[in-house]
Amino acid sequence: MNPTYPMSFEQESVWLNDQLQEGASRYLESWTYRLRGARIVADAVRAALDGIVVRHEALRTRLHLVDGVPRQTVLRPSPVDLTECSVTPAELSGALAEAAGRPVALDRPPLLRATLLRVADDDAVLVVAIHHAVIDGWCWGLLDTEFSALYRAALTGAEGGLPAIPLQFGPYAEQQRAPGEASMEYWRKTLAGAPEESSFPTDRPRPAVLSTRGDRVDLALDTEIGTAVRQLARTARATPFAVLAAAVAALVAHASGQDDVVIGTPVSRRDDEDLTPMIACLSDVMPLRQRVSPQDSFADLVARVKAEVWGAVAHRDAPYSHLLRALDVERSPGRFPLFQVVFGLDDAPAPALDLPGVAAERMYVHAGTAKYDLFLHLIPEAGGFRGYAEFSTDLFDRSTVERLAQRLATLLRAAAAEPGRPLAELDLLPSSEHALLDAWAYGAAPSSDVPLAHEAVAAQALRTPDALAVVHGERSLTYAQLDAAATAVAARLVDGGAAGQRVGVCLRRSPELAVAVLGVLKAGSCCLPLDPGYPADRIAHMAADSGIRTVLARRDPSGPVPGVRTLALAMDDTFPTASRAQPATVSADDPAYLIYTSGSTGRPKGAALPHRALANLIAWQGARSGAGPGTRTLQFAPIGFDVAFQELFSTWATGGTLVLVDEEVRRDPGGLLDLLAAEHVERLFLPFIALQQLADYACATDRRLPGLREVVTAGEQLHVTPALREFFRDRAPRAVLENQYGPSETHVVTAERLAGDPEHWPGLPSVGRPIAGTGIRLLDAFLRPVPVGSAGELCVSGEALADGYLGRPELTAQRFPTVAGTRLYRTGDLARYLPDGRIQCLGRGDDQVKIRGHRVETGEVESALRALPRVADAAVVAQEQPAGGRRLLGYYLGTAEPGALRRALAEQLPEYMVPAVLTALDAFPRTPSGKLDRAALPRPERLDAATDTYVAPATPTEERVAAVWAEVLGLPRVGARDDFFALGGHSLLATRLVLRLRQELGTELPLSAIPANPTVFRLSALIDGATRAEALDLSAEIALPEDIVPADEVVTVSSDPAQVLLTGATGFLGAFTLHSLLERTDATVHCLVRGADREGAGERLRSVLEGYGLWDARCERRVSVVHGDLAQPQLGLSGMDFDALARTVDAIYHVGAAVNLVSPYGQLKAATVNGTATILRLAARHRTVPVHHVSTVGVYTGTAAHPIGPEHPTGPPKRWSTGTRAASGWPKGWWRWRGRGVCRSPSIGRPVSRGTAGRGPVSAATTCG
Repeated sequence: MNPTYPMSFEQESVWLNDQLQEGASRYLESWTYRLRGARIVADAVRAALDGIVVRHEALRTRLHLVDGVPRQTVLRPSPVDLTECSVTPAELSGALAEAAGRPVALDRPPLLRATLLRVADDDAVLVVAIHHAVIDGWCWGLLDTEFSALYRAALTGAEGGLPAIPLQFGPYAEQQRAPGEASMEYWRKTLAGAPEESSFPTDRPRPAVLSTRGDRVDLALDTEIGTAVRQLARTARATPFAVLAAAVAALVAHASGQDDVVIGTPVSRRDDEDLTPMIACLSDVMPLRQRVSPQDSFADLVARVKAEVWGAVAHRDAPYSHLLRALDVERSPGRFPLFQVVFGLDDAPAPALDLPGVAAERMYVHAGTAKYDLFLHLIPEAGGFRGYAEFSTDLFDRSTVERLAQRLATLLRAAAAEPGRPLAELDLLPSSEHALLDAWAYGAAPSSDVPLAHEAVAAQALRTPDALAVVHGERSLTYAQLDAAATAVAARLVDGGAAGQRVGVCLRRSPELAVAVLGVLKAGSCCLPLDPGYPADRIAHMAADSGIRTVLARRDPSGPVPGVRTLALAMDDTFPTASRAQPATVSADDPAYLIYTSGSTGRPKGAALPHRALANLIAWQGARSGAGPGTRTLQFAPIGFDVAFQELFSTWATGGTLVLVDEEVRRDPGGLLDLLAAEHVERLFLPFIALQQLADYACATDRRLPGLREVVTAGEQLHVTPALREFFRDRAPRAVLENQYGPSETHVVTAERLAGDPEHWPGLPSVGRPIAGTGIRLLDAFLRPVPVGSAGELCVSGEALADGYLGRPELTAQRFPTVAGTRLYRTGDLARYLPDGRIQCLGRGDDQVKIRGHRVETGEVESALRALPRVADAAVVAQEQPAGGRRLLGYYLGTAEPGALRRALAEQLPEYMVPAVLTALDAFPRTPSGKLDRAALPRPERLDAATDTYVAPATPTEERVAAVWAEVLGLPRVGARDDFFALGGHSLLATRLVLRLRQELGTELPLSAIPANPTVFRLSALIDGATRAEALDLSAEIALPEDIVPADEVVTVSSDPAQVLLTGATGFLGAFTLHSLLERTDATVHCLVRGADREGAGERLRSVLEGYGLWDARCERRVSVVHGDLAQPQLGLSGMDFDALARTVDAIYHVGAAVNLVSPYGQLKAATVNGTATILRLAARHRTVPVHHVSTVGVYTGTAAHPIGPEHPTGPPKRWSTGTRAASGWPKGWWRWRGRGVCRSPSIGRPVSRGTAGRGPVSAATTCG
């Protein structure tokens, strides 16, 4: 019967890790020799290996489960699997790797595989792959000795002459005792609080399951370094191992940024001489924990490592597997437990294979596997050390490990030269890595002749004076008008003594805002943008702190800033064209604008950007972007956000058109999509959250933006979500996505462009490389360069830097230091270099966070919260949102009500700085040292309810709405009376809520429905009311908009107009109306047609007309396609095109409508009702143009046997029977709005006729009856 024993502690640990890898070959070792000289006899090789297996039971042991318990069963000897084959020298390398990597299954002994590769008759390579569960480093010398003896014996037929093995492995394992309590207590105390995972930087994220794939890089420390290591050891009365282990710990600490590191090291258990001749796994790994302080010297570190090693060796009877259980360390297939970096110094006897007539050369063949993340292995050789660094290729690139090997040599040289010098002052980077970092640090040199921003606009106005510079709905400015108006503003500022001073601009997004900003710069003044949406207290603080004496604003008797002179600005103002005062001379060093950012002291701080920074950015942007003359760019950013200056001046400097967006549309992704399509916007600057909302909405509603060419995102980490991939693949297939980075103190300093197939874009794109004129350095806390791949503070130099913080010299000196003669800005952002030199941001290194693209100091919010009544203390943290982005969570000690506190904060702070949820606590959690433990603060998902009073949803609609609210807000539950905004909702989340409600309930809601109905109860009632189609107030629905006022000039109604606008030409009635117009008049007919683009719209019209048999040569000559949409504002046209159309046409035939007998009124109103209002507005814009309204009211084929369309041509419409109710059951009055509204038009001076199909000819003579 085969004897069975328990596995040894070491065996069980290796076996368990092998099982986690499902039998993969991570634990393969190879014993390999190149054998030259006498021909190697295969039978003798086989006999020698078989003899070794007979002598050592461990090699013929089966490791498996017996009744659920790990056991080892010793089997009878069986022949070793020896493969023999011939290879060419070129094939040898691949054959070696394959042989070394041949799997060895632990349940099928013998646990080794052999391959004999014959390169020539006198040249062979023997590869023996053995599982680590039955061998350790000591065994290589044993194999050399025994194989030599048994091979010789096989050749001669003699006995091997080897001594008997005194103890076999099975009995040893059975006798192995559990460690003493003293050893376990030592390890519990030593490893208490130790990090379970190293932060050592990897080239790729750690996968959930780490594969066995690995590679190996050679290590070599020359004689000079070897001598230095031994001298350091003698001085410290330590071993060379302690010196080398200290160096490895210092490298790990420096690369990871940790001051507490744990590395592993192999340890042998061959204390008993009976174990010396045994081939088996008698080694384990033990942890060495080190605190590495940058202020300590290398000599200090060696002394601590020496003490740690002595303590570990004294307690090495505690197996690694016992430590994991005692410390409750969870095993994971994604990482090696407790430590991931291992260092070993092998002092086993040097190998020496002795075969007759053969020169044997030991080869180190890698099996293509890795046991750990990183294993550094050295052996003494020729006065120095040589070995290898084995690494997981799931995590590291080969070049990364090669650099690490160079750093080890560099550190040892530096430490040997100055062992008493602090580690922080030792240069750990080799010269080759310094050269690489220098090459990556700088963008292209800045141009020497870059114009200042306002100068570039003036030059553009001279080149293209009549080109459109600004469009805002129906208002627009040409470059000549923009420059003239801005010059007039500058003149008023100069006359008022504001030249060269800071000037506030407090205007909402409008042409006046654009003129004001440009005018301030033209006056040589510094622009202070004051967002009118900010609380009055914050605007007042910014005005007082900046010392402004003038603010440009709308006409307002009180003024936006008390005590500050207001210069009222409106485009109908008559400004002086010249000024008696001379404007200040503007240099590149003068401040262009002043931006306020969140401050930790409780008040925002102002950073002034010089003209040089803005000019450099605009020049770089113009060279990089495809934008040029006529390119239409959306102005999306709030004026208080530095991106607004980039939008304005990068557009104007290249002759583009700036498209302004109203705030209501800006916050509504549906409306924003409409505007982008109608205005043919080609370039967007959007923060990630807004871009995500736009993509979500476009994908959910099947909207496309074929004209979009470029999207720039900045302000926070970009996540390439599935919706973004779909958006750029299917919705905006011609657009590229650019990820830009830069704080307010520098604006943009790096950029990364994503193009090609979005499926191949990384999930977390880098921020790219420095832009022209900018330098980037990643530095540690001592302002030293960090290694490639390690986290460091991103520091900026070059043209982009702000002058500093206004009135804050100490903070300016702290954040804008001069290092080695170069002025830097310390951003506080952590980043690292990727292997190719691109920069990956890693988050903040302080308490600042990014909220919806805005940088927020949590200390400022905490300060504001503590200042409120009935609040004793406060803490604020940021929480990641499930849908992306972050929100602020506030905690306080006190008796104030959360709702009252949020309202009070909203009066002092911008909306994005008000915590989404405020929670009262009895006490703050503290760390053992007494500090606030922010990680232990209760998150809302752990709270029983987000509000004090919870009312359960009462209806099915309330339950579904509440579930969607909880998902969007990231809360466990939401009550029927809970307020969306009190729970932390904001405008961006409201857009997502509208979209999710549409998806889940099939309900179309405008964004305005959320603030109007902020509770689940009220919103559910609104949805239920829409579903039941409650009666409308028809008297209100048919009221014509008051802005439709007849123009003074009236176009005479004619039966033969020259230019006709026709809507609805692709419908049945519209197609025959077009045919009639071509038959009866000589007019050019402009047909409003929907389509992906103008070409697609034309193809659609032709297809319809051909289907009715109406397409002929007249259509080619006299039909002009207007690419637009009746349901969109301004018919989907840009302001300029809408205006041109109004000036062109002298008659309108309005046939278009959205007609669907089963669709609700809300879905059809845009085209049918709003579209008619837009047509009337167009008709009254410049001249009062006659409108012929063609209606189908009262026309219904209640018994039609077949549909009407191109497939069933019927000829021109005949008189159809009249029904009193549409087939869907909706009141016919819903479809009469435009008929009644049109009928009211003549009574108030609008020449409008109305015809109904089948009731009379469509002509000017048909009137409302």
